[in-house]
Amino acid sequence: MNSLIELIDTRSFASLWYWLLLALVWTGAANWGLGAPVDMLLRARRLGGGAQDELETSVAIQSRRQIRLAGGPVTLGVLAFVSTMLALLGFLYGWELGQAVFLLIFPLILVRYMALRTAHRILRGNLQGDALHDVIGAHRFRVQVLSVIALFATALFGMYQNLVSNPFGG
Repeated sequence: MNSLIELIDTRSFASLWYWLLLALVWTGAANWGLGAPVDMLLRARRLGGGAQDELETSVAIQSRRQIRLAGGPVTLGVLAFVSTMLALLGFLYGWELGQAVFLLIFPLILVRYMALRTAHRILRGNLQGDALHDVIGAHRFRVQVLSVIALFATALFGMYQNLVSNPFGG
């Protein structure tokens, strides 16, 4: 029975798997914006022509898809409920798994909001060429800044939790 309890340990900040997941999620979020991976963006800027057409088509398709799948008020309500529940369970009641999941998903909700705003801007302005590159570049920069802030805040909080819960490893 004791090994079963150890297997279901909810000390997330002490788990290597949490930190690997966090790094993987933020790497994906920072390098894959609006359906345009970094290499596609660089190739279109460098080569133009067909590569630029591929970029514009891919971004237009992904922008329309993101807007269509946004979900509206129902999705917003579910996200607000889940993030509030995790924040309350984590920070008010001290459930470490709730803290860890909240620190993972809340910044991703902000990234999703930024992506939707950028998708609307691209489609509304029918952006192409350098204007499209500038908008995608600005979006990627904002996501990277948010990812650095989120990773730093999560690392600080995780170190604090590890020190408070188990200061000398015993």
